[in-house]
Amino acid sequence: GTLKGIVSMTLIPKLCPNCKKPHFAGYIRDEHGCETCKGRGVAGVVPAVECAAFGEQTKSLIGSAKADEIIDKLSNTPEEYISMKSQLDWLKASGQIDWRL
Repeated sequence: GTLKGIVSMTLIPKLCPNCKKPHFAGYIRDEHGCETCKGRGVAGVVPAVECAAFGEQTKSLIGSAKADEIIDKLSNTPEEYISMKSQLDWLKASGQIDWRL
């Protein structure tokens, strides 16, 4: 077997679509909620992921145990790496999560 990549995931509270409040920087949770969310201001969770798919160059770096070079390679290769930060930024921009996260 060969290591193809690594995935990390965290679940983030998803804003209730019925009572989320617009804010100049995005949306925020309504602290009083509504009937739909039973007063919580959130309705379920949404995954935020970080994913690194390993190409041949990255695999050879792993074999040589060059951790610093692996991190540099992944962070500069968008087709092989999706950062948690970019996922959170997208979820905030789409109004699915509180912008303050």
